[in-house]
Amino acid sequence: MNLARRFAVAVLLAALLAPGCKKKSAGSSNAPEISGLGAVPVSADVVVSFDVPAIAGAPLVQQAAAKLLLRDASLASRWDRLRTACKLDPMAMKNVVLALGPAVATTTAKGSAAPLTAAPDAGKAVLMVVTGPLVESDFASCVRSMVGAGGGSLTAKTVAGRTIYEAKEGLRGVWFGFGKADTVVLGSTEAYVAEALGTGPKISNNSDFSAWLALIGNGSPLWAIGRVDQRVGEGLIKATNGKLAAGPRAILLKADLKDGLKVDLQVQMGTGADAKELESFVDTQLGLLQMAAQWKKLGPLASKLKASLRGTSVLFVADWTMDDLNQLLSVIDSAAPADETAPPSPAAPGAGN
Repeated sequence: MNLARRFAVAVLLAALLAPGCKKKSAGSSNAPEISGLGAVPVSADVVVSFDVPAIAGAPLVQQAAAKLLLRDASLASRWDRLRTACKLDPMAMKNVVLALGPAVATTTAKGSAAPLTAAPDAGKAVLMVVTGPLVESDFASCVRSMVGAGGGSLTAKTVAGRTIYEAKEGLRGVWFGFGKADTVVLGSTEAYVAEALGTGPKISNNSDFSAWLALIGNGSPLWAIGRVDQRVGEGLIKATNGKLAAGPRAILLKADLKDGLKVDLQVQMGTGADAKELESFVDTQLGLLQMAAQWKKLGPLASKLKASLRGTSVLFVADWTMDDLNQLLSVIDSAAPADETAPPSPAAPGAGN
């Protein structure tokens, strides 16, 4: 697992699972306070928001986290080290926002003086905004310990009145800084973190995003908004034999995990005519899905996924109970090939003798 992914997993697990200390946060900058959506640059293509207190105790989240740690001994070990090294109070975390930005700039010739450009298949810049009872000095110390264990380093510099840290391990790096005393902004590039912590336009100033957010409401425990990649739209036009004049503009999602998984997903089209064509196409695909699901005795689950037309969008809704989800996971587990070389899984925390 590379540094950026390991760092993201560490922070997300810390935000969702385990207890820590309860020291008060302390800021170190006189720059304007930035938090939540106020830290997401207007260039973001995808935004996902987690209300941590609302989903931390969700059965699905707890079950998935427990299985993840039980099946990956190395991840469980890293998680234990993280709990020891980092001073976090995850049960008091407020919110986590993830964002995917523009493609990361690359250059085709080493040492070329030409401006950096983004290749069509270049990775996206990633941003994570975590709000909770964080202490900047403790957080920096924790990161230094994490990367230092792998021979890496942590350095810091001041950019526009804010301290931006670089955690580096080999050729990989993660950058972060504090937008306010209780908010840390982490990213895969220094430029994107600096943009997030700067005073430039943010996603909340974008009229399309604001309209889409109003459609799903930001009060849901988990919501996401994403612009649809042009290549995805072109593929959908081809799949419908050209019946669509244009691909989707955006996908909007909100979910409630309180007693299972309740999903409301909207595919935003440019016109009502395209929305109607997409609904017709989807109805056919859902019929095929339900037929295929019968072979795995998942017909009742598939039948709970419904699609309908709503103005210029196609709405997908589903309300799955934990029994439904456990049945699905059971089918997935039974289909997965057994790893005969894997060591026995460690006992779950708190398991009886």
